[in-house]
Amino acid sequence: MIGISVTELESPGQRIEVADPRYMTAGIQCRISAVDIDGTPLIDYRLLTPGVVCMPLPDVFKPMVAETFVGTTNSDATLTVLSSKLYLATSSGDLKVCGNLSSLPATTTVALRAESAGELPPTPMPTPDIAAIDTGARHVSINQIVSLMFVGMVILMLAGAMLISRRQRSKGQGR
Repeated sequence: MIGISVTELESPGQRIEVADPRYMTAGIQCRISAVDIDGTPLIDYRLLTPGVVCMPLPDVFKPMVAETFVGTTNSDATLTVLSSKLYLATSSGDLKVCGNLSSLPATTTVALRAESAGELPPTPMPTPDIAAIDTGARHVSINQIVSLMFVGMVILMLAGAMLISRRQRSKGQGR
């Protein structure tokens, strides 16, 4: 029996630095290993069918979301690109990037090609709550509503009076 172990590398001492100038990495790193029934890690384990590994999209990559991918870090600090897809992870709109992985152990991270990373704007500031945004619009006061209703009634009465007077003139000419 073989199991898969996934560990998020949280401390800087655990994380593998990617020194590959072709890519920019951000977000979490995960160590994915195959383990035997005793929990002993297996070295160079190949999956018959590639497994899918999904990672949260870092905020800094959101402006270039279509260019992101999951990569595995190599022993020489370079990065290997995995075929990736972007998914909507939750109803709140969080995004995740998924890639196909066929060889374990592997350390995965979300990356972006350096030429795309150069086009990244600064990380956007969080938008305030929509209710707090002042759009400059004004509400209509009760006095304005009453005035508009009065003007509308005067227009209707004038139109009615003109219609009645026209009918009376046409009856008078018909005699």
